[in-house]
Amino acid sequence: MKKSIVIVFICIFMGSSFEIKAQYPPTKYGILPVWPQGWSFVDKENWYQMMSNKGMGSLHSIYTWPELEDIQDNGQLSLHVNYIAHLKNDYSFKFHLLIRNPSVTFNDVPIAYAGLTFEDTVLINAFYDFAIEMIDSFAIVLDYLTVGGESDVYFEIYPNEMTNYINLLSDIADYVHSNYPSIKFATTLTLNHGIQTNDTLWQLIKNFSDILSVTYWPLNPDFTVTSTVIDDVDDKIADLLSSAESKPIIIKESGLPSSPVSNSSETLQAQFIEELFRQTMDIDQIEIVGWDFLADYDKATVDYWVNFQQIYTPEFRAYIGTLGLMDTLGNQKQGYDIYLQMLDTVYSHNSVEDSFRIDESDGISLLQNYPNPFTQKTVIRYSLNDYTINDLRLTIYDLAGRLVRTFPITHSPNNPITKVVWNGKNDSGENVIAGIYFCKLKVGNKSSQTRKLLLLSQTL
Repeated sequence: MKKSIVIVFICIFMGSSFEIKAQYPPTKYGILPVWPQGWSFVDKENWYQMMSNKGMGSLHSIYTWPELEDIQDNGQLSLHVNYIAHLKNDYSFKFHLLIRNPSVTFNDVPIAYAGLTFEDTVLINAFYDFAIEMIDSFAIVLDYLTVGGESDVYFEIYPNEMTNYINLLSDIADYVHSNYPSIKFATTLTLNHGIQTNDTLWQLIKNFSDILSVTYWPLNPDFTVTSTVIDDVDDKIADLLSSAESKPIIIKESGLPSSPVSNSSETLQAQFIEELFRQTMDIDQIEIVGWDFLADYDKATVDYWVNFQQIYTPEFRAYIGTLGLMDTLGNQKQGYDIYLQMLDTVYSHNSVEDSFRIDESDGISLLQNYPNPFTQKTVIRYSLNDYTINDLRLTIYDLAGRLVRTFPITHSPNNPITKVVWNGKNDSGENVIAGIYFCKLKVGNKSSQTRKLLLLSQTL
């Protein structure tokens, strides 16, 4: 049923025209549009237009090998690619394709290869040929390609298949790099497990991967939400940056259920959205942050995922069935409004230009504060390569240019990178209002560097 609906949308698109206009520049953020029941094609195009105006900048599609084969066999592949091209060209979305073989605990293959595993050369060769065919077909719209969804979980269950799979990924990477160098390639791992707990697979594929692609689901093993979900976000992002080293990062999907059965609520879901924006918006190395989903799955789709993942607990059903920012009928949850507000915040944050150009020629470097935006405190780091520097000052100003806070500066050859912590207070110890501030590092009267800081108030 899902595939036939997609084809109907494409066919309508081919005979329709829409007024395209832009407002906010595209950002790294995107929502996977599981559609509310009853939305027409025009409703969906209007939503894309509205979100594009708000700065949504990415989309992703997920398919198994058999699902893509069905689209191909039905003669709909070119229409499908053309529709994605429309979304990219008219709404400025980046596009990420995930071929989810394997996916968590299961590897869905065509009937002709049923029973075979990645230990079998027949399956390896057939999958390679099909993957190359899909890459050639989607290449004109691809910005990112990952093969395997949460692969680390699968290969912990089936470790004997991992070596052959890594060789397969390496061969696919070689093809992509040789023929489509602008496409960034990897497999998708879990942040909680595949990076923080057991990064074996990442270490083995890192050399030929263009990006670190992860999913971020702050869940316990039983699919309930962790009790420290909000407080953990900054540490999770820090670990992600550490593991990626210099490679770009995409958070292919993130999300939080809103069901009490999952130890969650609509309020907690909204708080997680806000914190995820805060901790990622100012990190250029993170290129994509995806959210699953726009609307909750209907019962039939929940049943599909329960059977696909072969997890039959009430907690899993509640998790998979309440991830949307709307319910199945399109009634908005609290998180939807917060998501739109945070897109506004990103635009406001990015639209204010730094007052001074960063120039490290005088032996000083003011690094970007972290986290940014922040609510209670942020760490400001600076480095000094010239230890003879005198008259060094670190100050914070508000948007009107008024001095807010002055920090004492210390430095030594044994500690080239130094940090101060700003708690959102002025020199009199009073809390300042939420808004945009500037941190300036200045040497006498001849050199200065400025970074933009965004202090947010707690809205929830």
